[in-house]
Amino acid sequence: MNAAATPTLTIVMPVHDTGRILLDSVRSIVAQTLLAEEGDDYWELLIVDDASGDAETRAALDEARAMSQSVQVLQNRRGKGAAGARNTGVFAARGTWVGFFDSDDLCYPDFLRRQRDAFAMLPQARWRSVRRASTAPSRRTTKQGGSRRFTGRSACCSTAAACRS
Repeated sequence: MNAAATPTLTIVMPVHDTGRILLDSVRSIVAQTLLAEEGDDYWELLIVDDASGDAETRAALDEARAMSQSVQVLQNRRGKGAAGARNTGVFAARGTWVGFFDSDDLCYPDFLRRQRDAFAMLPQARWRSVRRASTAPSRRTTKQGGSRRFTGRSACCSTAAACRS
């Protein structure tokens, strides 16, 4: 990523002693079609290590960092919990939009494109959340709890996006 470029999207991933499982989550972000089309300057993934103590997680963090120049690893010297780790990421975020992604989440390759397109349809929207994924073949949207969620192959496990102003 060009240090002078301001990314449009920051994804914050809190991590604590997750071991190698976080690599699948990072791969599912790096494989996003939107990110491949827009290039490295469009996004950043901030993995916030919340004082992990195991060697397997530290090795996985090094491997994740090597997946893309847009992937950065931040360290909390003392454990702050998942919310504190997310806050560390938000404070370091440079993107206009911030999304949260847990270290055990996976998403389909077109997930971020669908999120961007949903925001484009509702420019007054300030935040969006997705509750859960469905592996059903349906591609319909359903209204649940006052927000729209995608079901079917284009859904993603728990993530949220908030506008930074």
